[in-house]
Amino acid sequence: MNIKQKSEVKITQVKCINDIRLVYSMSF
Repeated sequence: MNIKQKSEVKITQVKCINDIRLVYSMSF
């Protein structure tokens, strides 16, 4: 169960980073 939560957190972090990159690339 802990491992699953960790992987989910990692996935959300990656999504967050991708969203930030998208916004960054769109603003430039």
